[in-house]
Amino acid sequence: MKFKKDFKFFLAIVFLWVLMVPTGVVGASQDENVQEKKSLNRWVDHVIVDGKLLGAITEKPIDHLRLYAYQNGVFIPIRYQIDEMTGPDGDWIFTSGWLNNKDLSNAKFDPWDKLMFMADDMGDRADKNVWVSGYTSGVEIEVVDPLTGGKGWCYVLYFASTPPSRSSEPDYVRFNDAKATFETDYLGDKYIVSDDGRITSFYEGHWANKKAGGSGKSYVDRLKTRMTVKLVFGAVTLRLNEEQGLISDVLAYRIGPIRMNKRSEQYRRLPGGMKVLRSITDNADYRNVATCPLIIEVPFEMNKVVTSITVRVGTDYNENAFGAKVYNSNNRQGFLVDGKMDD
Repeated sequence: MKFKKDFKFFLAIVFLWVLMVPTGVVGASQDENVQEKKSLNRWVDHVIVDGKLLGAITEKPIDHLRLYAYQNGVFIPIRYQIDEMTGPDGDWIFTSGWLNNKDLSNAKFDPWDKLMFMADDMGDRADKNVWVSGYTSGVEIEVVDPLTGGKGWCYVLYFASTPPSRSSEPDYVRFNDAKATFETDYLGDKYIVSDDGRITSFYEGHWANKKAGGSGKSYVDRLKTRMTVKLVFGAVTLRLNEEQGLISDVLAYRIGPIRMNKRSEQYRRLPGGMKVLRSITDNADYRNVATCPLIIEVPFEMNKVVTSITVRVGTDYNENAFGAKVYNSNNRQGFLVDGKMDD
């Protein structure tokens, strides 16, 4: 049997660790080219758009596409990326890593590819007469906040020849393969490198940068992964952790201005090289959030052998975390991290 995550993307705001920070709506504009002012007040959220929703620009060369927002009476290029897939029910195309499949890219924006940008970069709705000159075809994208009804717009345009420059703003996400670090203006991670030189998905450092109110120093002592597998109706118990038995290698990745797509495999290697308890993790790391869908392959009727599998993942913090406050959905007041047990 094989269980796979069914990926479906919609033109909508992604709700993961959403921080509602009021930014205010820009006041009434005298610009006659503005058909409607932006009222979308979200800065954490990214937007993912299926290529099939943008028919006028599909099958066009990706390098000739540009994304714009109309802000303060001017069209400006905004940061975006297009992640290619192998087909409508296919797989991601990863451009880097030892198991990349970049040779499958056709360099065109297919209906199954994904366009991504940040909701905060959107602008006003502009009259078509003032769209960027020189474009061949284009599509207006409208995003609506389902909670408030707030709206924002951006414009993806195709230039048949000599497309204008992309946004000069720095990428939202950055990855240093040599140092095994992922970083944004708000946070950073340092990943463990295995003895054979492969980057793993286990991190040994995590920090908040000054823009997020942090010091830039790692507050992680170690990441802990604990797996307990009970076999033969509980007669045999197998315990694994990140140091003994569990292997986690990054197979391939692709990074753009908006996110990093990273595929990792976790498994237990048996004598003779056989991989068991294997799972595939596709992480998507953005400026402020991360998503982590899983694909688990079960090649036999596992219930005849395995009674239960329990996986726990947690983080031990160091003294750099003292003074921080931790919040979750059950403790919205937060509690102080001071290294001491309370009542």
